[in-house]
Amino acid sequence: MARSTDLIDAVADENMKVGAGAPAHYAASAMQGHAAHQNRLNIIAENSLANALLISGAAAAAAARTFTETDPKEAMSDAILGQQGAKVAQSTPPETAGP
Repeated sequence: MARSTDLIDAVADENMKVGAGAPAHYAASAMQGHAAHQNRLNIIAENSLANALLISGAAAAAAARTFTETDPKEAMSDAILGQQGAKVAQSTPPETAGP
């Protein structure tokens, strides 16, 4: 039984349309994926900035309280001692004399 040439032509046309449209489909899909990824990165960056500003604001408020609620000389000495303590904590201990 011979097949209709109309059916063969219709299938061939459909296959050509699918094949021709595939690159555009996959390119659009990739662009959509990139846009979604960029959106997620923007959300992470905004949350990080918000957290940094919150911490910075808390540190500034604590520093302001230190200098306004105490004697200025005492506040300055506390700040200096805190800096010295940080320097000591980050340095290696000195070598001691052996036995």
